Amino acid sequence: MFCSYLINQKPSKYVREKYQDAHIKGSIRLHTESGFDKLLMGAAVINPFFVKLVDVYTGLFSKRALFRKKLILLLAILESSAPSCHYLDSITTSNKAILFLKMFQNVMFFTGSLVLSIIIFMPLHLIFKTLFK
Repeated sequence: MFCSYLINQKPSKYVREKYQDAHIKGSIRLHTESGFDKLLMGAAVINPFFVKLVDVYTGLFSKRALFRKKLILLLAILESSAPSCHYLDSITTSNKAILFLKMFQNVMFFTGSLVLSIIIFMPLHLIFKTLFK
């Protein structure tokens, strides 16, 4: 699911193995007891749209979230392995007008995702912070 969100592809065998190795070896803390972290992870596995919402929310309001750690781990693996590194490093256009339109589209999509993620996750985040200090 996370690979689909990051690179629109399924993970290669190598990527899956390295991701699993990091979890098994415990090279970084990839487990949590936090109820809110579990809620975010549960939401993120629903579909790629929810991955985007959780990514936007955690990027601004919960930078130490388990989801964020897992996504950054996966991104590091993807950046350092072929063929996904080529996808991440590729330039899709050199036309400045098209580039500007794509940037505008991304900003609008981000803004919409941010508003929706705040509506969905902020109340839950506050509830978890209040009840489970």
